[in-house]
Amino acid sequence: MGHMGTSERVMVYGAAGHTGRFVVDELRRRGLTPVMAGRSAARLVDAAHRHDGLEQRAVGLGDPDLLRQAIEGLDVVVNCAGPFLDTALPLATAAVAAGAHYLDVTAEQPVVAEL
Repeated sequence: MGHMGTSERVMVYGAAGHTGRFVVDELRRRGLTPVMAGRSAARLVDAAHRHDGLEQRAVGLGDPDLLRQAIEGLDVVVNCAGPFLDTALPLATAAVAAGAHYLDVTAEQPVVAEL
């Protein structure tokens, strides 16, 4: 993320989770305004209370078209939502289809091999 400009639009998927919160905090510290995303609208709203006015997008992983639409117009998707065997491929596929970069925080070899 060292070369990112401050105009980059970044979605953090799993933003309400333990790791996602750290990523959102760090992006904000770097002057970015991330989009908080995940499967649970209720958890996103709860997590967003810590971040005034951040956009939230609740979207599941089961519908590739909805997922791609949720990523349209964004530059980067950071996946912090495990289990990554379930989340990495759908999110990476949707990100590529939407013209966005994909990044995740897993080091699980089966996931890396699948990607």
